[in-house]
Amino acid sequence: MIVEKIVAYLAATNTKVDDHLRYQIEKLAGYAFQRQFMTEYEEKPGVLRLSSSGKCPRSLAYKFHGWEKKGKEMDARAKIVFFQGDLVELMLMSLARLSGVAVMGTGLNQIPVHVKVGDVLIEGHPDGFVAERGVRVLECKSMAS
Repeated sequence: MIVEKIVAYLAATNTKVDDHLRYQIEKLAGYAFQRQFMTEYEEKPGVLRLSSSGKCPRSLAYKFHGWEKKGKEMDARAKIVFFQGDLVELMLMSLARLSGVAVMGTGLNQIPVHVKVGDVLIEGHPDGFVAERGVRVLECKSMAS
């Protein structure tokens, strides 16, 4: 659905993905760079995030209950991978919007959501929402090599 609209938009405007990617990187790279390399994240006990969905339940339980983390910490390589993923997400969301997809709540305008499961509040910020045939959550996932 979205991919076809992006391809049609690029063809109609005689634009290449590379051109649009360069524009988006120029516009939003500062935001992504600051988020990944200049922001300290403090992990607090008793907090679950939507971005942790799908992770090892045992690891999540240890983190939730404040056990000291043992294992691999976030290194420079991982930060670069997340930075690249941020850039791809920003470019795709912008292309989708320009191609006529009703995308909202992306990039600097992400909308926080709160989901209560029992007594636990889970917070997060989806990559965006698509307002076509109802409102749907939009998540962009990129893959390492």
